[in-house]
Amino acid sequence: MTAVEPARTPLTIDDYELDKALDAAATAYTNALAPDLPPLAWSHRYESGRRRPVLSGQVAYFTYPGRFVEVAQQWAERLGLAESEDTLPGQRMWFGAALGRFGDVRVWCIVDRAAWDRAGER
Repeated sequence: MTAVEPARTPLTIDDYELDKALDAAATAYTNALAPDLPPLAWSHRYESGRRRPVLSGQVAYFTYPGRFVEVAQQWAERLGLAESEDTLPGQRMWFGAALGRFGDVRVWCIVDRAAWDRAGER
């Protein structure tokens, strides 16, 4: 049996690159669960003020022109999410505990780009 060599170089983890890899994995995994639905960009993170992680699916504003609400509603219905009134200006969101004790799920889209941009400038 051969002894394991000690690491010679310190391991450095880039937070940004790790987030990108995790988002890519969450996106691939979640979209594969519903191949009949339009794919979304997914992320899985702990957010400030939340005790459980949130799996968040965004309908990209330019990906489905004029259909972003329809696409978001399709995903929300499949996941059993309810529309939330707690949103930012120019946004619609559906939210629920589709992951049970493991976390919440959110699907959201921008419906008014100008209002969304103004809200971001504050």
